[in-house]
Amino acid sequence: MKNVAAVVILVLALAAGHPAALSRPHDDDESPVAAGKYQVSGILSFSSNYFAAGAGFGYFIADGLIPGVRYIFEYARSNVLDYHSTAHDVNLYLRYYFADFGQVLPFLLGEAGWVRYSQVPDSGSPVADLDLSLPSLMGGGGLVVFLSRNFSVEALGGVRKYYNVPANISEDFDETPFEFRFGFGVYL
Repeated sequence: MKNVAAVVILVLALAAGHPAALSRPHDDDESPVAAGKYQVSGILSFSSNYFAAGAGFGYFIADGLIPGVRYIFEYARSNVLDYHSTAHDVNLYLRYYFADFGQVLPFLLGEAGWVRYSQVPDSGSPVADLDLSLPSLMGGGGLVVFLSRNFSVEALGGVRKYYNVPANISEDFDETPFEFRFGFGVYL
C-alpha cells in the first residue's frame, strides 16, 4: 500500500511540474473549478457482502480551491465470522486543483472527519460487539476526468489517521489505513 501512495505522489508531482500545468486551457469563466462554482459529488460501491453510498457538496472560494463536506454510509457483512457492521463517516474537506489539462484535473486533498462504527455479532459469533466514535485526518490526492462539461468521474487515494482508538482493540485496528475511492461529480 505504501508503494501505491508513493506512485500517486510521484504522478501528482510530475503533473505539477509539467509545462501545461502552468496554463489553463479554459477561460476562468468556463473552467469547472472557477471561483463561485459548486460541486455535488457521490460515491456508490457494492459487492455481495458490502455496500457504501455517499454524497458531498462544495463551493469554490477561489479558482481551483474548494472546501466542502461529505457523508458516506457503509454496511458490511462477514459470513465467515457471522457479524455485520455499519459506519457513518462525515468529513470536512479542502481540495486544491493545481493543474488543468483540459478534461483531466489533478488535485490535492485534506480531510478532517469523524466516523461512527458499529459491529454487531450474530448468535454464536466469536466477534465482540463494538461501538466506536473516532476522529480522523487524511491527506492525499487524485484525478478528476470530465466526461462532459459538468459531469466527472474521479479517483483519489490517501492515508487516513484515526485518533482515540481504544487500547483494547488497537492491535486489531488499522489506525493509519490507505484509502482508495472512486466517485463522480457534478460541477455547476
